[in-house]
Amino acid sequence: MAEEPPRKRRGGVRQRQQAAREEEVQTKSHLAKILLERWCRGEISPQQVQTLAHAALKDMKQVSPESSMPELENLAKLGDYGHCPNNCNKELLALVEPKVKFPQPYHQQVPFKQPLYDQDQAFFLPHEIFSKMYTEYPQQFKASLVPSDQHLEDFWSQMQHNPRWEGHELRSRADFRHKAVPLGLHGDDVPVVGIGKGWSSKMSIFSMFSLVAVKQPTREKMLLLYSVFERIRVREAGRNTLYSFFRLLVWSLYWLFQGVWPRTDPQGKQFLASEVRHLGRALSRVFDAKMNDALQIHRDISRMLHYNIQMEDILEENKEMYALPEDAANRFARCCDAMLLLQERVARHFATDVMTKMARKYRICMHLKFSEAADTD
Repeated sequence: MAEEPPRKRRGGVRQRQQAAREEEVQTKSHLAKILLERWCRGEISPQQVQTLAHAALKDMKQVSPESSMPELENLAKLGDYGHCPNNCNKELLALVEPKVKFPQPYHQQVPFKQPLYDQDQAFFLPHEIFSKMYTEYPQQFKASLVPSDQHLEDFWSQMQHNPRWEGHELRSRADFRHKAVPLGLHGDDVPVVGIGKGWSSKMSIFSMFSLVAVKQPTREKMLLLYSVFERIRVREAGRNTLYSFFRLLVWSLYWLFQGVWPRTDPQGKQFLASEVRHLGRALSRVFDAKMNDALQIHRDISRMLHYNIQMEDILEENKEMYALPEDAANRFARCCDAMLLLQERVARHFATDVMTKMARKYRICMHLKFSEAADTD
């Protein structure tokens, strides 16, 4: 009997991505998850992760040679199956980090005691944590921040007679009982090195938590914002470690309270319009509504913006892929080529024609000004 020819892939890019995710869910390794969690908490080293994963994989293959557990296999491969242990850490980070959807830490210079002076520090910002948990981790958002709308209603009902509630801005919002999530901040110095009063080093740890997630264990609902060794903090005029952190924290909480993404940086400086994500789509709509169809340069700008949107859409559709599929890559390349050609044409127009017009108009303007002066004399 003739061998059946390979079947053509069915469905579009998104359908195939969904099928791949469903297949991944079916083959998830519980051991791999435990190993990664213990590694993140500092309980085991990357080399131990590789050793345990490799041993478990060998046992699995002895029992069922046809079985496959991709997550466990990837951990077993670290450092060339343990032959290069020094590579385990960087390979483990490269394997895990691309899948992480939790927000990247915000980096800022913070003052410390001598001889450290100013050092770069990493902070997790409340408004970014809140947004990412809501969009990327909805189940954890429900567990750690808002178990239900009823929890919010009950909380705000009990706050009616709280003195701090009198004249609060939040009361002017009609839907606050269903939308406003009460958050708490916790800071404490925790011994992390050594035991006892004679010899220990404390770390100041600051966290955020929801006041309505009362049934969650403390370890589960506390969301780390920043940590720093207590003995290196400085408290001088113009140089205050905690002041730098609290200023950043207030900025983040302010925009979280407003319910929109920040319009300024922590120093109050306006962001550049070019840094706004997906600005091309909004800009294209405004330009198309105001453009003059009779002008070739306007038509070129409009097409250039449309190609830019198509490129953004392709990247968004495949954001969970390590590389673009062939069809998407070809479409992206065509859009990129067309956009660059139009950009060159537009740039040439404004680099030559506009400057020429400006010079001609400047001559006319100066002529009118000088002529007016001569007539006055």
